Amino acid sequence: MLSLTFLPTLSAQEYQSPLSLSITFDQWPEESSWDIRIGDTTLVHIVDYQSFGDEHDETTITVNDINLVPAQGYYFNFYDVFIDGICCIQGSGSFTLKDANGKVIITGGEFEVKESVVFNIAGDLCGNGLKDNGEEGIDCGVSCMPCIIGCMITNAHNYNSAALSDDGSCQTCDDGIKNGDELATDCGGVLCEPCIEGCLDETAHNYNDKVVISSGNCETCSDGIKNGDEGGIDCGGLKCVPCISNCTEDNYNTTSEIKNDMTVSVNQSIQSSHKVHANLNVEFIAGLEIVLGAGFEVGSGTVFKADIGGCE
Repeated sequence: MLSLTFLPTLSAQEYQSPLSLSITFDQWPEESSWDIRIGDTTLVHIVDYQSFGDEHDETTITVNDINLVPAQGYYFNFYDVFIDGICCIQGSGSFTLKDANGKVIITGGEFEVKESVVFNIAGDLCGNGLKDNGEEGIDCGVSCMPCIIGCMITNAHNYNSAALSDDGSCQTCDDGIKNGDELATDCGGVLCEPCIEGCLDETAHNYNDKVVISSGNCETCSDGIKNGDEGGIDCGGLKCVPCISNCTEDNYNTTSEIKNDMTVSVNQSIQSSHKVHANLNVEFIAGLEIVLGAGFEVGSGTVFKADIGGCE
């Protein structure tokens, strides 16, 4: 169904559809073509000689059942590319366009580039699927029924399939407004893209500036959980307050030698004069200074461990 606006041609003659076109070609039928347009712009029918084959040189063909919807301002055009028409230099060609009642709309053949006529097709102009004859919308307003106004954008939240004239009220997924069934501005709901969910708290470790809906999973410096880059529970890292150590000095800091078959918890430092024998586990508290200077001896099989959890 066509949908366009054009100026009505009230002075043109009115005819009944369907139309028929009879053509007698000249000696150069391949130069001929014809079309029917509405508003002199939109093609509704177009054919050329090549559609019928070479056997039609200087013979007559008839194109029947050219159906046109009722409207004002149809243009029929018959062309000759060699600019000598189809009569009477290279033969006695001619064409005749008639309506359903046999009424002649145009006949001719002796022309140069083109021969044309403007005509109307009789019928219900309020039911032709066109916005014509001064109508406010397609087939409504003025002499037709009043227009139902509303949103005519099919992918809008408030699209009205019965609307014949758009009132500019469309609520879409790109209007910068939270409307329809959107969960946030222009996202979520049936029609829009899903909203990005995540942490909206700018002070949290996992804050995401692309998020529009909170998922409630923020990792903060006050949630009682060691998360993000925290050194301890709700302390340390880039965003939380520094952690305070409550570790006490270990007795082994003053012992010159650590014996075999012992697990040692070193809370602050091992002095360079200490000697660690073979097959021992030496555990360190993370974040404290470990000094392994000149003269420090370690026996084979000894394992040094760091306690990531900090001091108890």
